[in-house]
Amino acid sequence: MSSKALEMLANETVEDSDDDVPQLSAHALAALEEFYTDQHQQEKSASVQPAEDWNLSQFWYNEATCETLATEVEACCREQNPNSPSEVIVAFVSCPTLYLHVRKLRLNKQQSVDNLHLLEFDTRFASWDDSYQSRFNFHRYDFREPEKLPANLLGKCSLVIADPPFLSEECLRSTAFSIQRLICSNSGRLILCTGAVQEDLAAKYLNASRRQFKPGHANRLSNEFACFTNYSTITFE
Repeated sequence: MSSKALEMLANETVEDSDDDVPQLSAHALAALEEFYTDQHQQEKSASVQPAEDWNLSQFWYNEATCETLATEVEACCREQNPNSPSEVIVAFVSCPTLYLHVRKLRLNKQQSVDNLHLLEFDTRFASWDDSYQSRFNFHRYDFREPEKLPANLLGKCSLVIADPPFLSEECLRSTAFSIQRLICSNSGRLILCTGAVQEDLAAKYLNASRRQFKPGHANRLSNEFACFTNYSTITFE
């Protein structure tokens, strides 16, 4: 509805028979309600993702990193289930912006997002909404309670992407414990993004090897980041 049309509706009034106070007609009220509902929805759709909370050690990926990782996610899903790649269960552990990116890509292609799951501590992402009005799988996750996981995902995830929030052995060890409970025992694949200093621990706890690809962030970090996997990657070295 244009602003001119809105103004015309606002000028459409009827008089109350008792006190002669001007009021909008029922038609105008309904139209205004529709206008403001649409406007609110557009604002939500256009809104940016939640800002980084450095107290939670949050550093969002840059666009190029999201694209690279999303391409690998989709390639893994196609390889594991060529006929129905969207049926592959994927868990995103502590990497909410990548989850949003992959989810948006699928929805733009009118593909199902029912099997994409976000495990995240920050509850701002639990109420995230968008214009698609589609399923949003948020599960609150705290690496300090690594055993508290969705029962329906235990041993069911064919692919897990994780980015532990802190560069400490405790955090990686706890996250690794969760990953091992989530991932399919035989064919499950892992993509781990964390500091390069965690290379030995990634091998120790997850049998993951370093790749050439280096994740980047929208706000540059002083710590060198790296990508580790437990399989031979498909779309990047």
